[in-house]
Amino acid sequence: MQRLHSKLILNKYQLIEQIGVGGDGEVWKTIGPNDNIYALKARPVNENAQSFQREFERLRMMRIPNIIRVHEAGIAEGFVYYTMDLANGTDFRTYVQQGRSSLDRVQRCISAAKPISYALAIMHRAGLAHLDLKPDNIIVEENGNPLLLDFGRSCALGERQI
Repeated sequence: MQRLHSKLILNKYQLIEQIGVGGDGEVWKTIGPNDNIYALKARPVNENAQSFQREFERLRMMRIPNIIRVHEAGIAEGFVYYTMDLANGTDFRTYVQQGRSSLDRVQRCISAAKPISYALAIMHRAGLAHLDLKPDNIIVEENGNPLLLDFGRSCALGERQI
């Protein structure tokens, strides 16, 4: 099986460094057109490319604040992939723990959780469920803006999840 590696080019995206790996694929920092920096999520084509495409389509239709924005999907070099904004920051747990006092940690927790709750409510009204909400799937950017990531387990409400 072919593996992703730095210096590999998928379509017009040069892989730079791996920033995440999980059951739903690998995430890489990439350089794209016009030297823009993106995150690229990919997995081999033979690993249920249809569910990967559904994940991209769900994200593409959710232009909701505090949900990561996706840009483009494709197939190249034996991999199905999509690109998204690169979230610079720290995971939710680390962000909260960086508070200087108990009160500061509680305030950090509320300030990050409130916009994520709002984003989830909009998703649910649109008929979608995330199904993998956890601290690792929330990145709090350097400006304090939280972003919800990883929609690999998401589904339409009422859809059976396998």
